[in-house]
Amino acid sequence: MAQSRYIEIKDGDTWASVSKEFGDWLKERNLTEGFGWSEGDTFAIDEAISFFCLNFPDHHGEKIGYFEEWAQETQRLFGIKSGRTVVFPGNTKLNAVLPPEKEVEVPPWLK
Repeated sequence: MAQSRYIEIKDGDTWASVSKEFGDWLKERNLTEGFGWSEGDTFAIDEAISFFCLNFPDHHGEKIGYFEEWAQETQRLFGIKSGRTVVFPGNTKLNAVLPPEKEVEVPPWLK
């Protein structure tokens, strides 16, 4: 399983550029060893604020907190997925419900 975190998209951002920025922040602090993430689905709140998703494997445990530290230092709004809801520690009045996940049929050769 993975824990999903969301980060505000600013002008000109791509998922790769934001991921690199976070990775560089970790490198500057010697925190990269054995730590990684993958891309998740983006989403928007009322088409006003858009977010990229970074998925962190559960086994990273407390290291996932580095993401929140980085987001706060870069003054970006960030959210934490909890079920189908995204909560925003920096803005407790803001909440979002993610759309239902699409069901993907497992190919017979994977069953």
